[in-house]
Amino acid sequence: MSSKINFAKNTAHLRIDCVYYAKLTSPLKDKIKIEIISPSGKKHTKTFDALFKPNKNQLTFSFEIKNPELWWSWDLGEPSLYELKLSGKVLSGHQIKFGIREVKLDENQIFYLNGKRLFLRGTNAIPAQFLSGL
Repeated sequence: MSSKINFAKNTAHLRIDCVYYAKLTSPLKDKIKIEIISPSGKKHTKTFDALFKPNKNQLTFSFEIKNPELWWSWDLGEPSLYELKLSGKVLSGHQIKFGIREVKLDENQIFYLNGKRLFLRGTNAIPAQFLSGL
């Protein structure tokens, strides 16, 4: 899964890639229901047509979330997590949790989380190992 946040329009575009193996003897058409539940409980639902083939398959779905509840580190806000549920005849009961966030490193080696400057802490959490030569 990947996301791209448009801060000006306050939207997040999600791309969901599903790779799976189907124990089928012939192709099967199915409707896949994707339900995304926000941290505050708001539900976003979409249905897609899918063709399942025997063995390895890959499906890609696109989704747009308006007013996304962003994931933040503990010092900048709440680590908001969404829940994704997939259901259909072939895919049933699959669910994951994920956060919507954008992390950037600028030309000055400064990190940003969702457009706000982020100070990294921890061992070796630095863009360059300038101290390793000492």
